[in-house]
Amino acid sequence: MLALDDERWSLLSHAYGNAADVPEMISELSEDFESGQENDFLYGYLCHQYSTYSATFAAVPHIVEIAFQPQSNANQIEIIIFCGLVHAFRNRDRRYEIASDDVNLVSKLKEEIEKFYLEAIIKITPLTEKLFDNDQLDNEDRKYLFFSFLAFHEQEELSQMFFQFSELEEFVLNCPNCVKEIYLWAEDEKLVAYKHDPVFIKKFKKEPIKFEVLPVEIDWKNWNGEYSGEQKAKWMMFLAEKYNIEPLKYQIPYLFSRMICPHCSHSINILDNLIK
Repeated sequence: MLALDDERWSLLSHAYGNAADVPEMISELSEDFESGQENDFLYGYLCHQYSTYSATFAAVPHIVEIAFQPQSNANQIEIIIFCGLVHAFRNRDRRYEIASDDVNLVSKLKEEIEKFYLEAIIKITPLTEKLFDNDQLDNEDRKYLFFSFLAFHEQEELSQMFFQFSELEEFVLNCPNCVKEIYLWAEDEKLVAYKHDPVFIKKFKKEPIKFEVLPVEIDWKNWNGEYSGEQKAKWMMFLAEKYNIEPLKYQIPYLFSRMICPHCSHSINILDNLIK
């Protein structure tokens, strides 16, 4: 990995500009992960509002190493979630600035960073599944670990979608036909559709009109757990049950189904329009 005393950090960037200050912040994180500054560093500098930077990928191998320090067991979940978020959004806006006109230097540095970054992701992936066996995990931890699990297993679009709708209470999609927004709302262990944001409508003392969404039938009981793109719904349902991911266990059949647009009556594939 890029050594912390490597002068090439100054060629990289983070959300606030030059990344020459990242090695010092990594050292501070390694010495005291719960200093109160970790969120500012991870989600302010390295992955700001879902954007990633050249320094992000150089920093991840060092951050992954912190997860394997003897005193870091309590921090493993937070580190995995951060790495999952980075991995899910790593190609979204392709911010990868290296401040040099030397084409060979840039190419070599980028190759070096990407190599160690991918090795770090491979290293931390098994830890994600291992942590699911911890009975002390609450639903929030399980949910975010699952989003990371999806990213690590090449389901970046699904992971992005779940990170962005992380509360799993409301999903917003646009009808591909009329381009109007549709709100899917979690109610009584099912998803229902609204033309307009029901919270906004209720502020004007109006009762929003519900539209039914029918779940697709997913028969996964004899599923062997192996991933198949053609049977992604089964794979997701199997994993949600296996790892006890609430409330996805009941939401997946809705997310993988079709619905009628309440605006124009066009038939919509829900998931395809959520992950765009």
